[in-house]
Amino acid sequence: MSANEVLRAAKALGTRELAFVNWILQPAMLKANPDGLPLLFRGPAGYGLRAPARGCRAADCVLRVPPEVWLPCSGEFAQQQAASRAPAFARRLHALHARVDSPHLAHTAALALALQFAAAAEADPLHTYARLICGGAMGEGVERGSGPPPLPLARASAESLEHLQASPLAQDIRRRAAAYERIHAALFQGSPLESDERARRAFVGNVALLLSRATSGGGMPFALVPYFDMLNHAAAPPSCAQAFEAATGSYTVTALRDHAPGEELLIDYGARAKGVYQMVRTYGFADLRCAAAAAAADPAAEPAAAAAAADLLQVEVAVGGVRTLELPISWDFAQRLPGEHAPPPRDGGGGRSADGNGGARRGGAGSGSSGAVRSIDALLRGLDATARVAAYRSVASQLQSALAKYGTSLEHDLGVLSDGLADGGGGSGDSGSDGGGGGDVIIPWELLCVYIRAAEKRALTAAVRDLDAAAAAASAG
Repeated sequence: MSANEVLRAAKALGTRELAFVNWILQPAMLKANPDGLPLLFRGPAGYGLRAPARGCRAADCVLRVPPEVWLPCSGEFAQQQAASRAPAFARRLHALHARVDSPHLAHTAALALALQFAAAAEADPLHTYARLICGGAMGEGVERGSGPPPLPLARASAESLEHLQASPLAQDIRRRAAAYERIHAALFQGSPLESDERARRAFVGNVALLLSRATSGGGMPFALVPYFDMLNHAAAPPSCAQAFEAATGSYTVTALRDHAPGEELLIDYGARAKGVYQMVRTYGFADLRCAAAAAAADPAAEPAAAAAAADLLQVEVAVGGVRTLELPISWDFAQRLPGEHAPPPRDGGGGRSADGNGGARRGGAGSGSSGAVRSIDALLRGLDATARVAAYRSVASQLQSALAKYGTSLEHDLGVLSDGLADGGGGSGDSGSDGGGGGDVIIPWELLCVYIRAAEKRALTAAVRDLDAAAAAASAG
């Protein structure tokens, strides 16, 4: 894609994005990409990148972002700027970083502050880029599918989070948002911003944006990387890989296969490793097919082995009022929910359950429910039957109490899922959302919340059932 094509495509975004366009078209960026840049496009849910008009072949470097472009968006640069523009903030940040064991806290907080400074100047390229990649992700209307997925951390007090009901995920998001609000208060102690609710929410929103979009780890500096950040998550195997080239200080995107002209460039956000909770908390969506594939990878495996491949719901329970146990309950969407409520596979078989007939496996060996009993048994070795029965019933009672805190029944949620998917809630055929995923990954936020809470209820119900059965068996024995 030539510079003129980039300019024409970006101008369509609006005049407020011209600062970003000029930034992208600086000589260093054009020199680093002599064959042109990927095509920036806006899909029904946000922005993404497509292969240029010439297409690309496997192993082609389709994008290279040099340090001249990304360095002003890095945490290191933001810390330097904070030291000169807000020395009191920088001193408090240094002191906080020394107390808190978090490798990216200083970079995240400094860059979040830089975004706040940039917001004061409409023409600031960092502000225009942040607004562009945010694409409404922190705004309203996302539940109706009219924009990118929401960033839950930025909307922890919003009504949309209530769709999760009593899910531990909702509690976790609120706790994290509150923690960042406390960090904001500590960093601005004694200044008018300390008690400024609008500034505090803006800071948390900027942190949410950075946690979902900024690159880090694997030798990559902590930074927002213009253009690079617009790559979307692949619903199937990724078509591209991203890396940091230490020798040149450049971020690169390499094609893993041939791409037709205009085909979207997609990467893997690490859905299998992150699991459903972290994906939703960070990006506002989850790759449900990946979660199901992980859970179905080895249906005959022991629960401990299956836990490494599936996401876990960690429920803290007290055993006998003395010991505390983190009880892992596996929640594999495609197998725990009845088959008629699972998203229809788009590739002719990727969504099939482990029993091979499209139906759902309902408990049984290798499920998280048997794992609940085994986890408790590991703590009860050597105890008599009476003590074991008491422990089973105590844990079952606590899980039943957790189940009762949800606002709707499992049957109600399954009905909502059935209706939502019948209405096409499984996503559109076109992909594209800033920090988002393909159309067959993203489903409307409200429907995703129903998926999560239904899976949790199913797992809790199965665990209570198995614990009751174990108590009855121990009593009879």
